[in-house]
Amino acid sequence: MEQDVKCPVCLSLDEYRCVSTPFLHDALLFNCEVCGKFALSRTVIDDYLDLRMPGMTPMRRAALSHKIRQFTDNDERPSLWTTDSLSDFCEGDNVLPTPSQQVVNIIRYIGERIEESGKTLGKLPPSFHAAVGSPNRSFCMNLVIEIEGRRLITCTSMQALSGPPLVQQVGLTLSGWDIYEQEKSGKISTKTGFMALRFGEAILDALLKDHIKPAV
Repeated sequence: MEQDVKCPVCLSLDEYRCVSTPFLHDALLFNCEVCGKFALSRTVIDDYLDLRMPGMTPMRRAALSHKIRQFTDNDERPSLWTTDSLSDFCEGDNVLPTPSQQVVNIIRYIGERIEESGKTLGKLPPSFHAAVGSPNRSFCMNLVIEIEGRRLITCTSMQALSGPPLVQQVGLTLSGWDIYEQEKSGKISTKTGFMALRFGEAILDALLKDHIKPAV
């Protein structure tokens, strides 16, 4: 039976919905609006993801949420996280993208969806910050607003009474589309920070100087 629960990964900090159902012999299947679909053994829930576990820091939870979101967005079957797989994840080099890489991820995310629909994004979904690899929604929305200030995207925004800023009607400017096309063709790598931008435009030079270059 489906049950509304607090997500054991992102902890439903922004109060988006997460539901769970029994899965296999000793596991639960979760469907979180932020993280996506995933399964956890009960041992993982008790021994790794409990709030009292000091090793599961907010940044590590965000990195795990980002990984699960990638699986979900790639239409892969829900991953079952056991004690072994989660231990390997925690001990491995699994960190969030740098802010400079998140900038490129944001532009790619927007561009891909506009190409599919031909329309600007009315609003950014609950999963947005997990998809682009930000530590939380507030950080991601503030980064979006900064990118808009650098004239790479278009949007309307307003500060909420509490919580992250509200961002709507999101699109790309011509300079934003330029970066999107270069990332799409492999001239910008969000994994290594390598780029071959067309220099000379003040906006692109500013992006390189302030966001991407420090990550190289």
